[in-house]
Parts: sequence; structure tokens; C-alpha cells
Amino acid sequence: MVYTGSYKALFIDVGSRKYWVKEYPLDLVWGPIDLGIEVHYREFRTYRKPVYSPDNALVIGRGIFAGTKLYGVHRLVACFRSPLTHGFHVATAGGAAYQFRINADALVIIGYSEKPLI
Repeated sequence: MVYTGSYKALFIDVGSRKYWVKEYPLDLVWGPIDLGIEVHYREFRTYRKPVYSPDNALVIGRGIFAGTKLYGVHRLVACFRSPLTHGFHVATAGGAAYQFRINADALVIIGYSEKPLI
């Protein structure tokens, strides 16, 4: 993916079954952890809501250097608010960003569905 000065995120709302793409400037968001902080703390303010709120987002993404020859930048990162501790958590999977090809840098899943959609 060629970077043109923005970090692209695909938002999926499973409650309304809608999706949209939002671009963030690179001076604000450099990767999935920055995006997770932006979504949780600035856009949805999930710290003010119950942990099972439909606004509690799951952010899955890769950094802007994934796919290059740099060592250690190919990790897939998930950011979420934990139902156990109610805190913001980050988890990574080594090398998984190689296969993360959705024509966006991150996937943000929000909303609540009464039944499984997959």
C-alpha cells in the first residue's frame, strides 16, 4: 500500500450493517494503536460508557511500515477495551500483517448484533 499522507480505516457497524472508510492524517494517526486511542478516547469516549456499549470498538490493523523490508514491523495489532479489567488493551500477532489485505490500514468493528453475522 502506498501512503499518500493518510492512515485509512474501514469502519463496520454490525448493528446497522453499514460500513464506511475514514482517513486520518499521519500527524494524528501513525498506526493501529494511535487509531485505537483516537477511536476510543476522542471519537466514542468509551471510558464514559459501559464496557458492553455498542460504541466499544475493536480496532485491528497494521503499521505504515508493514510490507517493507524493515525487521519487526509486520505485526497485526488489535486494540480493544477489556470486559474483564475495563481498561484499554493492545494485543499483537507476529507476522500476520503480511496477510492483512483489505485495501485499508485498519479495520474498526463497532455496534452490537443480536445474531452472529458470519
